[in-house]
Amino acid sequence: MGLLDRFFGKKEVPATDKYMSAVKRMTAPKAQQNWIKHAVNEMPSYQLASLRRNSREIAMKDPVASALFKTMESNVVGTGLKFQSTISATDLGVSETKAAKIRDAVENAFNNWADNDCDRSGLITFGEMQKIIFKTMLIDGESLAIPSWHDAAHREYGRCIQLLTADDLYTSHANQGLELDEYGAIKAYLFNTYDSHNGFKVATQNPKRINIRDPKGRLSVLHLMEVDMPGQMRGLPLLAPTMKLFTDFSDYLEAEIASARVSAALSVFVTKQDAMGIQEASMDEEGHASHELYPGAINYLSPGESISTITPKRTENFGSFATYMLRTIASSCGLPYETVTKDFSACNYSSGRLASLESRRVFNQYRKLLATKFCQPIAEHVIEEAVLREYIPVTPRQFELHKRSLMKGRWQGPAWGSIDPLKDANAAVIRINNGLTTRSDELASAGKDFSDVMNQIKREKDIQDGLGLGFSADNKEELIDEGTTNKE
Repeated sequence: MGLLDRFFGKKEVPATDKYMSAVKRMTAPKAQQNWIKHAVNEMPSYQLASLRRNSREIAMKDPVASALFKTMESNVVGTGLKFQSTISATDLGVSETKAAKIRDAVENAFNNWADNDCDRSGLITFGEMQKIIFKTMLIDGESLAIPSWHDAAHREYGRCIQLLTADDLYTSHANQGLELDEYGAIKAYLFNTYDSHNGFKVATQNPKRINIRDPKGRLSVLHLMEVDMPGQMRGLPLLAPTMKLFTDFSDYLEAEIASARVSAALSVFVTKQDAMGIQEASMDEEGHASHELYPGAINYLSPGESISTITPKRTENFGSFATYMLRTIASSCGLPYETVTKDFSACNYSSGRLASLESRRVFNQYRKLLATKFCQPIAEHVIEEAVLREYIPVTPRQFELHKRSLMKGRWQGPAWGSIDPLKDANAAVIRINNGLTTRSDELASAGKDFSDVMNQIKREKDIQDGLGLGFSADNKEELIDEGTTNKE
């Protein structure tokens, strides 16, 4: 084992293996060692599985990838998308008062299920479930969920959700775990079944077939993925185009750190002879000569030995190169460099706001995908059960006649932060006063529900009037920016 290997604590690798590995990397065609050679529709199942494994390893070990996924998770899902019923009194043919009661009942029923009965095991809430399935989709390229049923004395609802990964698909099948109809649409999924062997889960050769829809037309399998081309049936990991960049940047960073550590390791090598002319060399526990390189090390050389100093060359433009690599990785994922790295040191107000707006476009796209492909289909299952259990004041016949109207809803994500709250508030007032938006939309963008806010305002107003209190906001003066007057 060499001196540097002992210093860094690495196991010795045969020189031949090192040489052949380096040659293989350097002589690969166009330096694209992980080039994806097939479109996702033509990609063999083993290559998809390999991409998933690589993506999971990068997400677990690379700090930049971990920050990327956490940023997307916190901005897209946060504590979970919240369901807001948008039932229309006109669609149901009832009064607005009656429609408001139905909306409240629908939201209360769904929120009760989401907080208590969504998970079969009872370990997570619906908000946490959203985070898991969304992050899995980003890392693996796709994630799946099955609406199932579980009756128990402690459960108020029977409906629950089982989350699965792409590894659970029976990919030995010719269509990668999918059955297609004559038009090329998915009609059923094939899932692995498992046996227990010595405490481990082992897949059998008897897949379980689940139709994509049940006899009533409800979705039985929810498949969350980004579709980027016609006929796409399977998803690609978000990091698929940048896996080589992550590997190269990690290797480069490791080499730079190694260079810095060697430069910082000031060691002394002593040549000493006793009266008999015999050198007392540094020995390890087994009695062999041992030389270690670490700050403050003192090593003794044997007769005839000498040292040659090495000066590791450090990259002078490491910072700019690292920034370039991180910008490339961030842009490949559709996000600004500042959002991924949280480095706002070079930002002014305009560039920071531009980065924030660009990020919101991407986050809103993912919110829409999560709400449409996962949240809304599940809400329809839950609302139907709530009607049958008479938690919602409509009859089963009314539900069948107005099913789509009763299931209408908006999925509200966490509020966006504000760079300049005063300017944003004034802009909202101008939009509302000129009929360009509604109070519901403005409150929704702040992560709030219009009905909840109005009811709370009324309660506070009643208490305030009862106590004879008054505040400056009661004067309803128009907010204005600093440096402007209201004479205009």
